[in-house]
Amino acid sequence: MGKQSTPEFVIQWTKFATGILFTWPPSSKSTRLTEIIFKICWCISFILAVANVLPLLSTMYYQRNNFMELTDCLSTVLCFMQVTLRLIIAKNHYHRFQYLIEEMETFVKNASPHEREVLTTYVKRVSPCYFLYNVVTLGATVIYVIGPFITDQQLPNAAEFPFSVDEHPVYDIVYLLEAIAGIQCSCSSAFICQTCLLLWYGTIQLDFLAEKIEHVTSSQELAECISVHQHIL
Repeated sequence: MGKQSTPEFVIQWTKFATGILFTWPPSSKSTRLTEIIFKICWCISFILAVANVLPLLSTMYYQRNNFMELTDCLSTVLCFMQVTLRLIIAKNHYHRFQYLIEEMETFVKNASPHEREVLTTYVKRVSPCYFLYNVVTLGATVIYVIGPFITDQQLPNAAEFPFSVDEHPVYDIVYLLEAIAGIQCSCSSAFICQTCLLLWYGTIQLDFLAEKIEHVTSSQELAECISVHQHIL
């Protein structure tokens, strides 16, 4: 069994792939300083995402009579807006994500041989699609970031600014800002995988519960199964 087929690897890869989006909360056992740094980083990420949306909205308004420019800006701004939306979702459900992720990691760490076998089966079933999705989004991000070097386009996207961006360091700052936005879009796709990972965990828990119910022999055991079912939900 390859390393990429283990539940631990999938969890760590998802955590890494969310990257600069900061949607994977730190452990509840982390220090206060760690939590503060994480929240500051989230705020910076959110500000950067919004900062990339505003110039595109302005450009859409000024280019409203140019269909090609308008659709170009619209497709880009929708990508950036979904980044801000997912950041808000992660922020609003911070403690819920934190609790579920810790529970999932604890379960994987303490899984019995049978449970690990089931987990590995699920990983082998979903990981090819999961990694392909991540690779495609990463490839699209790379093309977006290096676009100005291989095409006639000055910057990664078509946003226009009320000041000249032809000279350094203004050009460098704007390019960096737009490149970060592209990376955020790639990381936002990993946030979808983060959510799916928790859904898969819930599905696996229900499978284990179904196995347990099949061997129930008393009302007390049935009550325990009902309690576990309510906890999973």
